[in-house]
Amino acid sequence: MLSTERRAETQRYTNDLHDALISKSGVSFWKRWRSKFEKKNKSSELIDGLADDAQIAEAFAKHFRKTCTSVNEGQSNCLHSMFRDGRQYYVTSTSLMLNWLRLFSQMKRGKAAGLDELTIEHLVYSHPVLVATLSKFFNLIVSAAYIPRYIL
Repeated sequence: MLSTERRAETQRYTNDLHDALISKSGVSFWKRWRSKFEKKNKSSELIDGLADDAQIAEAFAKHFRKTCTSVNEGQSNCLHSMFRDGRQYYVTSTSLMLNWLRLFSQMKRGKAAGLDELTIEHLVYSHPVLVATLSKFFNLIVSAAYIPRYIL
């Protein structure tokens, strides 16, 4: 059986969580949640026999340097040449980017994700190429006057 003191403490943080939910303050709710339930001192897991964060980071960097380096110099040069040739036809629009960023800045942050598990933070902190991709996608929808039923 819980002691009176412990019951009072449990009731206090339960009430705090409840109040944060009632006031629809996601930031406040999760701050209280983390303070109660998350461990303060998070240490790295053992990864490939390494426990030190710096050593693990260096191992990841080494792995991706090795994985993302071309093993065929000729193919690498060919792909680079194709990129250079195609880049001249790539059109960017600063005003388009600014319009999207203005739209993103007006949206409320800290809200729950939708069915697609995306939040506004995903858009705000995404690579700028996402803006161009979304813009082309929506322009295709408008020009074709067709909205795809499923988007994979």
